[in-house]
Amino acid sequence: ADRAFLTVGGFVYLDANKVPVHINGCVPDPSGALRFGQPRPLTDDWVAKQLDMDNFQPITLDTLIQAGASDFAWLLPSRSAANNAPVCEFGGFDYLGADLAPIDDRRLA
Repeated sequence: ADRAFLTVGGFVYLDANKVPVHINGCVPDPSGALRFGQPRPLTDDWVAKQLDMDNFQPITLDTLIQAGASDFAWLLPSRSAANNAPVCEFGGFDYLGADLAPIDDRRLA
């Protein structure tokens, strides 16, 4: 799990004082259990704000790089489009890149 955290990514859980209390690495499932919904457009204003706040990070998964993605950001769970943010009830990933190709989630395993 430590290697997965460093090479693929994961989640760091912080307490009220922003001290890490737990870390989970993302480990791709051989069955391709990671699934994406249909792509949704992002507004230019929202993307510019996220870039200004350094919320996008470089892509590290070869499959996503091969699909044309260059950077990603985690989208917090939201049910309203406040501040032009995309609505994503359970949270999700936003990807930037030129001519992004559809990603076959089975290739992420």
